[in-house]
Amino acid sequence: MLEQNVLQEPTFSYPRFVQLFQFSCYRRSLLSGFLIATNGLQDSQRKASLVALVEYLRAINAVDLNERNSRELILSMDILWVLRHYKRFDRVINPTYKVSTIEILGTGLLCN
Repeated sequence: MLEQNVLQEPTFSYPRFVQLFQFSCYRRSLLSGFLIATNGLQDSQRKASLVALVEYLRAINAVDLNERNSRELILSMDILWVLRHYKRFDRVINPTYKVSTIEILGTGLLCN
């Protein structure tokens, strides 16, 4: 059984949470949490969130073209949902713009 302290460590838990993106019932809540965490006060939490999201995008690039396009579309739609749902909350909007434009697009992972 895993120690409680290990589960609280973002570098351990975030990559496992990203695996839940495949389930639509969790995806938007998780994405919102990851985006909020990128604006967090703790540097380790911010870095772990960004790494987990980028690794998820790298996994998208590893699958066949149709699956990749589908996942990219779903992720894009979920980012737009987050922006609409939290449109009055700067705590969510600012990191969402930063992550989606600078971090994600800057990696070139969503570019063909």
